[in-house]
Amino acid sequence: TSLDKMSLNPPLLPGTERMPLPVNGETFILHRRGMRFECELRGSRVRKFDAHGTLYLSTLRMVFVPKGSTGGGGAGWLSFLNAGQPAESFQSYDLPLSMLQNESFNQPIFGCNNLDGQCLPLPGTDGTSHFKLSFYEGGCGTFLPIFFELLNRYRGPGSAGGRG
Repeated sequence: TSLDKMSLNPPLLPGTERMPLPVNGETFILHRRGMRFECELRGSRVRKFDAHGTLYLSTLRMVFVPKGSTGGGGAGWLSFLNAGQPAESFQSYDLPLSMLQNESFNQPIFGCNNLDGQCLPLPGTDGTSHFKLSFYEGGCGTFLPIFFELLNRYRGPGSAGGRG
């Protein structure tokens, strides 16, 4: 469906940067290069995504844009679930802030700081996204306070979930 295209492969601006195309009323606040995006979309069939690239944070959503080609999954945290299936290719992935739940920031002893959680399906889409965003080039000290402030705005008293 066309709504399914909103979470998987939302439109990008033309050009070399491949920034997400803003929607009405949206402002992009920051971006982080050197990110790894691992995601499992659990719908009528399980789809897996694993790529390095840039994460954009806006007033409404996070959008991950992979760097270059995105075929084949690495040895990521979901690789044991793949049963030999490579990760799917994609051009971008949309995680609306109003649909996020169970998000958690992790600082492992070995490995990169990361943010994981779930993104509920948009109306008309198929499946919940279980994601992990790893900060390979740092930058979480600036990203996290802004991210959690935006989430608190959606979840605060009198909020309509940020939708509308």
